[in-house]
Amino acid sequence: MKKRFSNLKLATKIVLMVAVLGVMAALTTLYALSNMRSVDREYRALINHEAQSALLIGDALLRMSDSSRLLYSVLTEQEVSKMRTSQKIIDGLQAQFNDKIQRIRPLMPKKQAELERILDHSKESFALAASVIDWAARWRGDRALAIIHQQFEPSMHTLQSEMNALRNNSIDNFKTTSVTLNKTTNSTIMTTALAVGIVLVLVLVLSGYVTIIQISRPIVRLTRIMGRLTLNNYDDEITGTSRRDEVGSMAKALQVFKDTMQRADQLEREAAASAHARDIAEQAAQAKAAFLATMSHEIRTPLNGMLGLTQIALKDDLTPRLRDCLEKILQAGRHLLEIINDILDFSKIDSGKLTIEAIEFDLPRLVDEVTEMMRPKAADKGLALRVAIDATVPAMAIGDPTRIRQILLNYLNNAIKFTASGEVRLRMDAQPDGADGILLRCEVQDTGIGLSTEQMERLFQAFQQADESITRRFGGTGLGLAISKHLAELMEGQVGMHSVQGRGSTFWFTVRLARSRLADRPDGHRHVPAPADRPLPDVSTLKNLRILLVDDNDLNRQIGVELLKSEGIAVDVAENGQAAIDILQAAPDGTYAAVLMDMMMPVMDGLSATRTLRANPRFLALPIIAMTANASAHDVAAGKDAGTVAHIAKPIDEKVLWETLLRCVQVPRPDDPDATALPAAEQQAPAPPPSTGRRRGDAAFMSAPGAYLPADSAQISLEGLVLGRMQQTMSAEHFENLLTVLIEDSRVRSLHIASSAQKGEFTVLDQMAHDLIGVAGNAGLSQLAALGAQLKQAVKRADLLQSQQLAAQIRQATLQSIQLLQERFLPQSAEWDDKHE
Repeated sequence: MKKRFSNLKLATKIVLMVAVLGVMAALTTLYALSNMRSVDREYRALINHEAQSALLIGDALLRMSDSSRLLYSVLTEQEVSKMRTSQKIIDGLQAQFNDKIQRIRPLMPKKQAELERILDHSKESFALAASVIDWAARWRGDRALAIIHQQFEPSMHTLQSEMNALRNNSIDNFKTTSVTLNKTTNSTIMTTALAVGIVLVLVLVLSGYVTIIQISRPIVRLTRIMGRLTLNNYDDEITGTSRRDEVGSMAKALQVFKDTMQRADQLEREAAASAHARDIAEQAAQAKAAFLATMSHEIRTPLNGMLGLTQIALKDDLTPRLRDCLEKILQAGRHLLEIINDILDFSKIDSGKLTIEAIEFDLPRLVDEVTEMMRPKAADKGLALRVAIDATVPAMAIGDPTRIRQILLNYLNNAIKFTASGEVRLRMDAQPDGADGILLRCEVQDTGIGLSTEQMERLFQAFQQADESITRRFGGTGLGLAISKHLAELMEGQVGMHSVQGRGSTFWFTVRLARSRLADRPDGHRHVPAPADRPLPDVSTLKNLRILLVDDNDLNRQIGVELLKSEGIAVDVAENGQAAIDILQAAPDGTYAAVLMDMMMPVMDGLSATRTLRANPRFLALPIIAMTANASAHDVAAGKDAGTVAHIAKPIDEKVLWETLLRCVQVPRPDDPDATALPAAEQQAPAPPPSTGRRRGDAAFMSAPGAYLPADSAQISLEGLVLGRMQQTMSAEHFENLLTVLIEDSRVRSLHIASSAQKGEFTVLDQMAHDLIGVAGNAGLSQLAALGAQLKQAVKRADLLQSQQLAAQIRQATLQSIQLLQERFLPQSAEWDDKHE
């Protein structure tokens, strides 16, 4: 039986547990309902019989009492006619009395003899009453009194005694039966409570058995074995291969992995001693690579299922022990997944199948993304993460950003892992390398444990760490540095390190990149200095023009309106593409000098709206400028195909905005009043790609806590950002209201992102990430904007795990950003977080 249960799929086990709970709960409920219904019936019968009997007996006694009282009043009457009338009334009371007794009969079937005696005595009493009235009518009061005292009163006393005895018996029976029913009710409640307790205990026992015995321990054991296999230790026996569930699938895959690794190692040993060593080694490497690629699927499939089920289970109300077990399962599974990823990367490199891309990318932005990903991890250990990018590093380059990011993440992760206190620094510089190339050098310095000379010799080798204690204390496969070394060499670079034991280490790498030649590209892009390095252009010529701003996000519209109005530009707004079309069609020709169009909106998106407008001859010459967080080359091209004349990436850089408007909107000159204000689309040069990287002097970067500032750079305050400009141009009350809305919007959005990430709602996450890039970036919160861009990419890949991790980072970064905004702009509202969290 135990073996059969172990072979069931995890989902089947959970369904069986729920079914057992449901059956037992149903049985308990049926038992309680059955007993309580029985008690209810008996209570109703008791009330219908005993209570009604007591009432009828009381009514009969009342009729007897009325007869006695009327009889005594006859003795005082002076008229015979009134006496005879009293006789008729007493006859009616006798009839009512008899009726009450007859109604009592079916209610008290066991008291028929007593009821017969009562009827006989009542006849006798009422006959005596008639005799008394007859003697009184003859004016024989003495004889009437004698009958009353000698016969009528004793007869009435006897009758009342019998009636009272009957009523008391009914009351006693009511009390006795009530006590019995109360005991039955209490017994039912106690039995039901006991049954519920037993069900809960049984469920907890079954849950503990499934999570600990069936899942947690086998996974922990397999994870430990997997780690030892990466060190070529094949002594451990793999258990659980006979199971037919997901754990059994993993165990079988791991057994095949072990056998194949052993055979591959054996082949490599035989190859070393064989004349055909090279061929055998190549076969072994190919077999290992093919196996690893196959096994990645075989191991990932059940592992992903288990991790998914575990995350679903963690959403329910669980006991602390059960939650702890499931969290350990999730942690062990993720660790196993990291090991598999490292092995697969190394396998690709070892088999020569890993290729390097040559694409255009933003170097400072890449550093920004990497450091923002690692900053929470450093903060958890109390470490300062400092960054320095030399002025020799270009804003744009051509190479493989994914692999450079991988090396940087590995270096920073190791530095943080092996540093208990102090700081971690990332430095980057570049040197010319021929006419069209650069040699990029990056180094990561820490104040960690450091390494001895002997330990340094073991690094950058596959499955090697400084010593065995590193694996025990910090974990890992020993593949990270080896992979980094191969990646750097594939990019025509090198790796190295120097360290002092107990005082820290510095790891460096170099890669060769090509210079970006945006000016030579067919789409007309040209390289321009970073926006932060250029002064604001003169926008006085734009005053009094009217622009239509189209954006579905209220906060983005507010910021855009205030920014444009600060330069004297009139602004109308629309919440979606259809609303923009309606406004433009209703307005006379020449009303709007340009349209700033968001691309991602409900009802009608920006691309559809632009196509619709271009299909109308009225709007062929109207400059439509895309202003959106979708800033990839594909998005820019899609906008141009639809009919946009330029592209401004969110977060909005104020300099880029003014330069784009000045370029796309032809303003009438004083000496040429008839000049048109709306240039032909083909006369417009597209906007230069915005540089959001962290350059020296970039306010959003240099004001970030813990940033490393070179000696020759100056820190720029938040006055240089859009909010700083708005604070200078708006009233204090208006600005404070806008900032309050921004803070509340950021807080609520971070909660919604966290909730949607837990539910796996990728469509909602994509829209929220899009909004976050614009709103946070416009406010100067570069960390939040960068995390929004990373979340958008994770959503595009449908990577739920990374989306959830980024959602948690966004939540933390939001709280830090709110604090930064309060300290800078709302110092009087220091307690805002405590009131709103």
